[in-house]
Amino acid sequence: WNVNLFHLSPGGILLVPTSLYALFAPGRGKAEAAARRLAVAIAALSVTAALVEATPLLDQGNGEVLAIALPVNLAVAWALRSSMGPISPPPPG
Repeated sequence: WNVNLFHLSPGGILLVPTSLYALFAPGRGKAEAAARRLAVAIAALSVTAALVEATPLLDQGNGEVLAIALPVNLAVAWALRSSMGPISPPPPG
């Protein structure tokens, strides 16, 4: 199996509209939570792939993809977590 799928996750396609909606739409609590969770999941997959690449289990030579995608995925997750403030609980009802 190819670990590039973990670095360049198809979930990133969903992250673009979700994060834009979370940043600009009114009443965006659920969208903020979804964008954060998705970004953290993508970053976690990328870190997992980096750890798998560090072991002798796979020898795919994906150093270039790892060097580009891992910092980007971590930065996006960090930016979404820090720019949106604390997650507020949903309103009752």
